[in-house]
Amino acid sequence: MQIADVEGAIGADPAVAGGVLKVANSSYYRAGAPVNSLRSACMRLGIPRVLALAREAVVASLLPKAGGVAALADEVWDRGVVARRIARDLAPKVRLDADTVADVMLLHDVGELALLRVLGDVLGARKLDEGEEREVRRILARNHEGVGALVLKSWGMPGELVRLAVCHHGSAPSWTEGAQEARLRALVRICDQAAEQTLGDHDQDPDEVALEALGLPMSEVTRVSRVPTGVRSNHACCMRRALRNTSTRRS
Repeated sequence: MQIADVEGAIGADPAVAGGVLKVANSSYYRAGAPVNSLRSACMRLGIPRVLALAREAVVASLLPKAGGVAALADEVWDRGVVARRIARDLAPKVRLDADTVADVMLLHDVGELALLRVLGDVLGARKLDEGEEREVRRILARNHEGVGALVLKSWGMPGELVRLAVCHHGSAPSWTEGAQEARLRALVRICDQAAEQTLGDHDQDPDEVALEALGLPMSEVTRVSRVPTGVRSNHACCMRRALRNTSTRRS
């Protein structure tokens, strides 16, 4: 793919293009003169990174705007950013393509953001009380896999991604899984849990069955997860802040 192809594909959607430029100019990526075009973003960040940012901008369009529901969505987004960075580190060690794994990590939990966007529209910008937050978390846990699969199918995503959205929390799939798909599902499980541990959401070690399926030692997961929490979470927050304004314009 050439820079002109990127300009044509992403530039057709001003909101997505704007999201890419916002992140390219954020404190995490900016170095030197401001990036004011998709061409200059490609020159500075490279075409693969610009395409990844475009995908992130599309997913960020689901972020609720404000209030207690938005705070929960921020947790989902930040966990996803951390999980993707861990997955990129681990993918070569288990003979999986890092770009494919990054896309899977970006999209597999999209059902949580979709549900939170709907709940945000219903509940508004107010803060949730303890009982309401508990109920929203219960709704997410029970329904986000199926909702995510519906969203990805409506976006025309490959069947492999849709199936991973349906079943990525440890339960056995109801269909016959290929070897590559099984490895991807195991890595998603490991990286989700490692991200939660890195961000302090829980202290449970990654799934031993998934580790064994990939032949991945726990020590390696621990090593790549030990990048200081602030480094990972600052990157997540930086991207989220840059993309949230874009998401409000798409609503």
